[in-house]
Amino acid sequence: MAFLFTTSYFAIGQQINPYLSFDNGIQQFTDHMSTLPARETDNGGEEFYKIGFTFPGAAVANTTVNGTGYQYLHIEGFAKMGQIGAPALPAHNEVIAMPPGATAQISIVNSTYYEYNGYMIHPTLEPARDTYGSPEPEFWIDENIYNKNDFFPKDIVEVTNVMLLRGIPLAVTQIRPVQFNPVTGKIRVYTHIEFRLVYKGGNASFSTIADGNSLHFTNLLKRNVINSVNIPDGSDLHDSKSADRNYIIITHNEFLSAANDIANWKRQLGYSVEVVSQASWTAAQVKTAIETRYDLWSPKPDYFLIIGDHTGSYAVPGDVVNTPYSPPDDGPFATDLYFACMDGSSDYHPDMAHGRISPSNATEAQIIVDKIIDYEKTPPTQASFYTDILNCAQYQDDDNNGYADRRFCHTSENIRDYLQGSFSYSSTRVYHTDATTTLSTRRYNNTYYSNGQLLPADLRSASFNWAGGATEITNEIDAGKFLVFHRDHGYTGGSGWHRPYYTTTSMNSLANGSLLPVV
Repeated sequence: MAFLFTTSYFAIGQQINPYLSFDNGIQQFTDHMSTLPARETDNGGEEFYKIGFTFPGAAVANTTVNGTGYQYLHIEGFAKMGQIGAPALPAHNEVIAMPPGATAQISIVNSTYYEYNGYMIHPTLEPARDTYGSPEPEFWIDENIYNKNDFFPKDIVEVTNVMLLRGIPLAVTQIRPVQFNPVTGKIRVYTHIEFRLVYKGGNASFSTIADGNSLHFTNLLKRNVINSVNIPDGSDLHDSKSADRNYIIITHNEFLSAANDIANWKRQLGYSVEVVSQASWTAAQVKTAIETRYDLWSPKPDYFLIIGDHTGSYAVPGDVVNTPYSPPDDGPFATDLYFACMDGSSDYHPDMAHGRISPSNATEAQIIVDKIIDYEKTPPTQASFYTDILNCAQYQDDDNNGYADRRFCHTSENIRDYLQGSFSYSSTRVYHTDATTTLSTRRYNNTYYSNGQLLPADLRSASFNWAGGATEITNEIDAGKFLVFHRDHGYTGGSGWHRPYYTTTSMNSLANGSLLPVV
């Protein structure tokens, strides 16, 4: 069902971005209109999974580049399509598990849209980098798309990727409720999209997922897919009658004593651990040691820990990779990711949880292992430690126009609101800004990242400290914080945070003892 209208504008002072109603095309400047879509689902068992979205509208962000006006459309819970140079239209991914061996087919059940004139959607740019001093992404537009008299994207629902997780196909299904014709300046906005993802081919059923997998793995899988009800339970390895192994430790002989200590502690916690130690390692040998056990053990192992640095006299090397970035962020970098990926050479979705302890010598290894065991065996008894968290972020407004340039502070506030509202944590903020704009009117970003909302009232109060730094962070950690969160730029080489300032040198002032936070 389709309708065509001309957009109308009713302005009452452009502070927040205007709200565009999808069913009448009217733009209104209001702080109270929600763009959050409603979602309904229907589970078709071994045959399909159905999802329906109803969209009330979007926020419209206007910006000018080289004399040309562009818009972003914001829908709550939706990001933007990621094709560089193509229109940056709202998009949301749902991950749907399929029976092993099946392929995905999208079937549109129902859709309703309206069309409005007078738009030029801003193109998607390279992601902004968080390294301090990095330039902003350059504006680039794909002329092949913007000179074509056709709606982009072609499909309003598309499977953009099928991930394999232990051989289980996970269909990354993207929903795109807005299409744009760059030649006519027309947007097509959908008030309703209902579709089925149909499982085609393959004779296996969801029940086979339980075979060869632990309860830990299937629980993790359930939390990552929308159709969790289809995922069966794996084997419970904490059953005292089970002799199955699920934890691998790879180490250099120099660190064997420390490796045995942490292995014995994990066994006391109910894990079954194998320590694999050699006098020297190559990255290929590390990969083989893990992969062999992954292939042979049933259920498959869920964890591996590497004890040893990537380089040095007692190295346990990781894979070395380069990035597409320009210097100094181009690498090469060492990573253990691909040691955990078991579904082919192009797989980058880990099938096991993994970690690394990187000591220089046996003494360092023992100190780190002892600290881990002590943290788990005799955790802090200070009750407030488990409820108090620390949020650190920058409000970046380099051009002093009253709107944030990036989403750093907004992201921190989103996390803070969620943890305080849903889990009753108590958050302390350490924020910093170099902006000199009027405090009472400061707003979040009003183009790509956010919708131009006013900062929360307490952040616009004259009593709020916007000059937070190393002293405040150290004092808060010393007082006991279970979680420390930071969002801002970082320094090249990983030496620390730019705003609020905190570096590896700043850490030398910490006196938090056993009150060790998750950072």
